[in-house]
Amino acid sequence: MNIKDAILEDRSNESIWRIAYYVLENPLELNNLWGLIEQGSSQMQMRASWVLTKVIEKDSSMLGSLFGVVLSTLGSTENSGLKRNLLRSIYYADFYEKDYSILFDLACGILSNPSEPIAVRMFSMRIAYRVVILVPELAQEYLKLLKSVEGSITSPGLRNAYVELISLASK
Repeated sequence: MNIKDAILEDRSNESIWRIAYYVLENPLELNNLWGLIEQGSSQMQMRASWVLTKVIEKDSSMLGSLFGVVLSTLGSTENSGLKRNLLRSIYYADFYEKDYSILFDLACGILSNPSEPIAVRMFSMRIAYRVVILVPELAQEYLKLLKSVEGSITSPGLRNAYVELISLASK
């Protein structure tokens, strides 16, 4: 399968899953997929990163080799759809102890920025909470951040995630 052609041919959820399963069966294709994310048009970045999220949902270990470049891309992109999909991929990926502080700082930084889109902030909130589960000492810092951003949480979806996570982190 030519991943680029397949992505351009059809953007249905069924097609995205078909491409994701192809990558899962051919792990070396993950580098080709990442090349489309790094060098593609904005539209290609969004679609290829959507495939990446599906791959990571099925095999949380597959992001490991790309973790550094994913973080670098997150820090440099202005493409909010790409940012959302990369955060979603991180959310579903395996977390390693050496990355806890990087993930927590990144997620808290994005969450604290009210100009970030709702889905980007929501995935950031959830990533930070996953780190808190692994490093309970961060719970108070996380709760403090959540309380400080409460006024900027205006959408119902983000509000629901906020209420759920503040409750869980308070336990």
